[in-house]
Amino acid sequence: QPGSLPTYSVSYNPGQNVVVTGLPTEAVAMQLIHPCTYLGCSIFTMLCCFLPIGIAALVFSMKTQGAILQNEYHKATRFSRMALTLNTAATVLGLTIIALIIMIVVLGRKH
Repeated sequence: QPGSLPTYSVSYNPGQNVVVTGLPTEAVAMQLIHPCTYLGCSIFTMLCCFLPIGIAALVFSMKTQGAILQNEYHKATRFSRMALTLNTAATVLGLTIIALIIMIVVLGRKH
């Protein structure tokens, strides 16, 4: 109708393109991107780097997946960020401990 604002319709499935259309001359395309769960990284850090922090990272990875399934992308992004932070901390701490053990063993053999 003349003088009325254009209406926009949005329909999407997670992980697919979203197209918002209005007037025939307007078109906007957006990509919905799921936050990464870091599940594989969490399992690796739990088993190979530092177990306590790896377990916490795994919990946040699973929370991320749950939030994605419930279409709560704000929560999923927050949980994903926490999983990444914990994975990074577990990896750094685990590698530091391994390096210290190697140094102690090498220095212990020289004396």
